[in-house]
Amino acid sequence: MINTNLLKQGIEDLGLVALNDQLNLMDKYAEALVEKNKVMNLTRITEPNKVLTDHFLDSLTTLLAYTPKNGDIFLDIGTGAGFPGVPLAIMNPNNKVVMLDSTAKKINFVKETCKSLSVNNVTFLTGRGEVLAHNMEYREKFDCVCARAVSDMKILSEIALPYVKLGGVFIALKSINIKDEIQRAQNTIKNLGGVISEIKTVCVPISNTQKYLIIIKKISKTKKKYPRDYREIIK
Repeated sequence: MINTNLLKQGIEDLGLVALNDQLNLMDKYAEALVEKNKVMNLTRITEPNKVLTDHFLDSLTTLLAYTPKNGDIFLDIGTGAGFPGVPLAIMNPNNKVVMLDSTAKKINFVKETCKSLSVNNVTFLTGRGEVLAHNMEYREKFDCVCARAVSDMKILSEIALPYVKLGGVFIALKSINIKDEIQRAQNTIKNLGGVISEIKTVCVPISNTQKYLIIIKKISKTKKKYPRDYREIIK
């Protein structure tokens, strides 16, 4: 489905190393994604080289902002068709990756495909992020929370930061210039117990697309009232 030699080169350009088994797993996942997309709306990106760059390499830029230790747990909020969660799980077999989405059919696809490929370091949550964040099983339990999202940083931070444990990080992957958005979100992030530690500008290999990684460190506990109901958040 995808050119694994090109994928390997792109991963190396990110400063990472992928084994042949990992490259093959990503290739098989891409094939399953494009095939399933014929009968279910999972992604608008189906051309092989675009899948390679815009899904896999784009997702793996997360690892330029966070190098996990053995046993660290990721949470991917709004995983959709499995990004960035699946590439992170394949590249980090010693870490657990939890993937959350409100759309059950998407979660079911990711779950079934991971099972068929024996990607076993994954678990799945179906529901709304702002609701599940009040469940003490998940609240402030994750070392790294990430999201590839178009939501405004104020909204995204309120949903994501309650999941981050003290000392952990929230990484938002953005594809647009976010200077004004960050400025508007500063007070919200502070109220949620976070602080922006870095904003990294990165280039996705092969496509040369510019991305922004907003890295927010959790420095204090999030107040129990957050996150609020989504209608309140977006007001």
